[in-house]
Amino acid sequence: MSAEWVIEQLSQHDSTTPFFMSFGLYRPHVPLYAPQKYFDFYPLEKLQMHPYKADDLDDLSDSGKKWAMVAVTAGSHATTVKFGE
Repeated sequence: MSAEWVIEQLSQHDSTTPFFMSFGLYRPHVPLYAPQKYFDFYPLEKLQMHPYKADDLDDLSDSGKKWAMVAVTAGSHATTVKFGE
């Protein structure tokens, strides 16, 4: 569904009758990677990882911990820690 389609639907609607339109977004930022040109701004030899706290996830809810640990969302916390990426 495009913005143009939505605008077209709204423009054809009779404003005297009720109208409802709904849509959702599923993983709008996938794939989870940046193009090479953005990496080129920051030479790897100049980058440093922030210190990692072993108890970093302790203050999260169960669902927050799940989202932090599942690789499909925002990267895998455990993998990042393991490889220092």
